Amino acid sequence: GSDVRDIAVDGTEGVLFLATDENSAELQIIDISTPAELSQIGLYDAPGDINGVWYDGERDYLYAVGDANGEELMIFAPE
Repeated sequence: GSDVRDIAVDGTEGVLFLATDENSAELQIIDISTPAELSQIGLYDAPGDINGVWYDGERDYLYAVGDANGEELMIFAPE
């Protein structure tokens, strides 16, 4: 199994962001808009573990902090 290291929520869109140490899925994106039917809607394979996430709803950016090759900051924005 994997450990969840941090959680961020976009309450407007009903999306949960999980920072994990799961190989090939260090960032997991979960649709929580229907609590009885949670579903994974995306993932990101980071070069190392992701230790923290923070969602900025005003800018619609997700910030993630990882630990590959020293500390690193990743910024995700909608396409």
